[in-house]
Amino acid sequence: MAKVIKVFKVIRNNWKKSVFFSGVLVYGVNYGVKKYDTYQQMRHYCLEAVKIGDEIIKNNMQPRHITVILNPAANKRKAKTLFEKYCAPLLHLSGIRVDVLITESSGQARSLAENLNSQTDAVLVAGGDGTLSEVVTGLMRKNVGKCDLAIGVLPLGRTNSLALSLLGCDTTAAESVTTKHLAEATMAVIRGETKPVHSLKIEVLEDEIPKPVYGLSSIEWGAWRDAKSRRDKYWYYGPLRNYAAYFFNPPTLPYHGKLLFSSPCSGCSRCYASRPDLQTPNREARWWHVFIPKLGQNKTGNEPKIDYMSIENNNCGSYTEREIHTLDLSVVTPNINPSSSAVDIIIGPENISWTEFVAEGWRRERGDKTVPLERIEAQHVEIKPKDSEKDCERWLSIDNEDYEVKPIKATLLYNSELKSHFETRLNISCSETFSHIGDEL
Repeated sequence: MAKVIKVFKVIRNNWKKSVFFSGVLVYGVNYGVKKYDTYQQMRHYCLEAVKIGDEIIKNNMQPRHITVILNPAANKRKAKTLFEKYCAPLLHLSGIRVDVLITESSGQARSLAENLNSQTDAVLVAGGDGTLSEVVTGLMRKNVGKCDLAIGVLPLGRTNSLALSLLGCDTTAAESVTTKHLAEATMAVIRGETKPVHSLKIEVLEDEIPKPVYGLSSIEWGAWRDAKSRRDKYWYYGPLRNYAAYFFNPPTLPYHGKLLFSSPCSGCSRCYASRPDLQTPNREARWWHVFIPKLGQNKTGNEPKIDYMSIENNNCGSYTEREIHTLDLSVVTPNINPSSSAVDIIIGPENISWTEFVAEGWRRERGDKTVPLERIEAQHVEIKPKDSEKDCERWLSIDNEDYEVKPIKATLLYNSELKSHFETRLNISCSETFSHIGDEL
C-alpha cells in the first residue's frame, strides 16, 4: 500500500511529465495494435492469394496478364508506396503477370491507355478519380466509344468517389480508405469479380472536332466546388484546411447560364439505333468467364424480347431549356446515386448566407447528405455558361478534375451498353481545365 501511495505522490508532484509520457504510451500502444491488425489482415489475404496462385491452369491457357497504370503523385505522393506495400505483393502471389506503367505528368494516363498493348487481359488503375477518368477516356477514344478490356480501380487517390460509392461509403475523404480496402480491391481483381457501370460522355460544344472526355462519377460547377479546390492554399491549418477553405471563400454572386436536358427514355423506335444497350450483344468469351457467367446472359432462354421499334415516344430526344441562377449545379451518374436510373441534375439555391454556406460545406466534408433545392432526371444534358462566367475565376470539375468553363454536352451511356464492351472490375468489395480539351484531350 505504501508503494502505491508513493507512486501517486510522484504523479502529483510531476503531473506534466506524467501526462506527457502517458499520452506517448497510449499512442504507442494504439500504433502497435493497428500494426498487428494490419499484419494479420495482410497475412490472411496473402494466404488466399497463394492458394489461387497454386491452382493448375489448362495447357491451352496463358496466365492472366494485368497492366497497372500507376499515378505516383496521387494522394500527396503516397500512392506508389501504398501500392508496393499492400497491392503488388498480392498480385504477384496469385500468379498474375503484372506490368506497371508509371505516369510522369498530368494527362499521361490517357495517352498510355490509348497506346496500350491489346494483349493484356485487364487494366488496373492505381490512383484516384482523375486517373481513372483519364484511363477510361483513353480506352474509350481508342475504340470509338467502346472498351473491350476489364478495368479495375485501386482507391489510392485523394478522392475516390466511384470506388467509395461501390463500397457504400458516404464520404469521399482519402483518409476513409484503409489497408483492408486496398487489399480487398486487389483481391477482387484476383478473384475475377466484375460489375458493369454507367459512363458519362462529355463533349465541348465549341469544338469542330470534339474529343470527348468520359467520366464515371459527376460534373460539378458552383461555389462549394470552387471553395474546395482552394483547400491546398490553407495547408498551414493541417487537417482543418478542408474546413478553412469554406470559411474563407464565401460566394459573392450566383452562377449564370442555360441548362438544356432531355428526359430519360427506356427504349423506343427513335433511340433504338443509337442505343447499343437496347440491342442484343454478340459477346466473345473472356478469361474471367471461367469463374463467372457472362453478365446479362439469358440463363433460361425463355425471357421475352422487347420490340423497341414498335414503341413510340414523342418526347424522346426533345430538350427542355431553362435559365439557371444558382450557387451549385451537379450532374451525377447512377454509379454515385444507385437509387436513380438516369443522370441526376442537382440544382442548389441562388442565394445563401455566409453561415449557411460554411455549414453546408462542412456537412459535405463529413459526408452528410443534404436535400437539394431541385433534382431532375435526364438522359442528355447541356450546360451553357454565360460569357461573363469565363471572365471569372470559376471552373468545372469532371470526376474531381478541374476544367475551364465552356459549353458542354453530357450523354449517359447506360450500363447495358457497357456490359457489352466495358466491364469495370469491382476492386473494392469490402464490403484539366476545359482549355486543355482542345489541346490535351
